[in-house]
Amino acid sequence: MLAIVVYRPGTPPQPPAPSLTALSADGISRVRVLRPNQPEIVLEKSAGAWSLVAPHKARANLFRVNNLLALATAKSTGHFDAPAADLVNYGLDQAETRVWLNGQEIRFGSRHPINPQVYVMVDNQVHLIAASYFSGAALAPADFFSHQLLDDGLKPVAFSLPGFKLILDSNGAWQMTPANNELGSDRINTLVDEWRHAQALSVNRYSGKPAHEQAVIRFSADSPLKELTFSILAHKPEFVLYRPDEGLEYHFPEAVGTRLLELKPD
Repeated sequence: MLAIVVYRPGTPPQPPAPSLTALSADGISRVRVLRPNQPEIVLEKSAGAWSLVAPHKARANLFRVNNLLALATAKSTGHFDAPAADLVNYGLDQAETRVWLNGQEIRFGSRHPINPQVYVMVDNQVHLIAASYFSGAALAPADFFSHQLLDDGLKPVAFSLPGFKLILDSNGAWQMTPANNELGSDRINTLVDEWRHAQALSVNRYSGKPAHEQAVIRFSADSPLKELTFSILAHKPEFVLYRPDEGLEYHFPEAVGTRLLELKPD
């Protein structure tokens, strides 16, 4: 596609649209979200990592958090003062969805009748921003759970899985008990990497379902955690792991469970 720029002498360029707030995403360390018929969501950043602290304590889904942080620098394509009596025209007289970035409140109103935009209110001014920003504020608390089973900083040194154990020796090689001479080191390393990089399809609060098997992982001395015990709640039709320290269930496809629990020669 060929783009043609038409230059009109004497016409000054349009100034860039201003940001919704003076905040930067990097400078935000606390986010609150209030929605109708939902518990308040509170997210906090500590030591560079985001966590969900209410209504359930858990590691936060960074992608979801970044969607909220993007509100700070959303481009306002139009803004104006509106008397309190006029706020009803923009769905802002009793705004039900509100977001606080640090202490900065952003109130969501109704959608623009024609354009894909939404009215928001910041510091007593009404702004128009892209309607897509509302999706980040409209999520349920469970949507903010991290889908990553293990944090990046965790370094496994031992696995106790149903049927076998793995221990990392002083030479950096994995030793299996009971031994299986048909297994190469690459096959064992693949299983370890499956655990390190496992991403759940969905994460929910613990359902209370009993477990009959466990998977225990120990980590290196310099890891933030020393050990994690997972309860295996189901193999089919989904593979489900319960992480008691978080009170959360991680749901995977059945095939992922096979890759996490079985060691067979290639």
